[in-house]
Amino acid sequence: MSHQINDNVIIPGVLSLFMMVSYSTFFSVILSSDMSLAVRKGRWTKDEDLLLESLVHEHGITNLSKIEKGFKGKRNTKQIRDRWINHLDPSVNKKRKFNEEEMKIIEENKFKWSDAAKKIPGASPLMVKNFYYNNLKKKIKTKTTSVSNDRLLTLAIVATANVFTTGSEF
Repeated sequence: MSHQINDNVIIPGVLSLFMMVSYSTFFSVILSSDMSLAVRKGRWTKDEDLLLESLVHEHGITNLSKIEKGFKGKRNTKQIRDRWINHLDPSVNKKRKFNEEEMKIIEENKFKWSDAAKKIPGASPLMVKNFYYNNLKKKIKTKTTSVSNDRLLTLAIVATANVFTTGSEF
């Protein structure tokens, strides 16, 4: 008695299995037979931070490919660069306050965060962007709203004055 495999049964089963498994998970299994080599996502551990600091000290931040090799595929160059620039770089002062002159620099360079950060010592592009969205954008909106409210009030006063002087209605 011979057993025949029915293609009509196998193919839909494989497709439904593929559809249940997320696209990225499927390809990470295919590309990496050893799951320990898959790139990590999420929070950095203290050990990873210490490793990054020592690798940057050894190779410099501009040599990201060598630093990435030190992580043995667990973190990619983008993750490494972002972690260093935004969190671990000792030249960045995380508790700094921006003064009026620096606020003007940020307003002039809005949406060009790295350009503004270069002009402000101790600031990272992420700090500048967050400061803009958390502080300056609200102030700019408030100023715009108060100006438009003042304008509406002025127009209403003028219109009311016209009613009294001409005797006509709006």
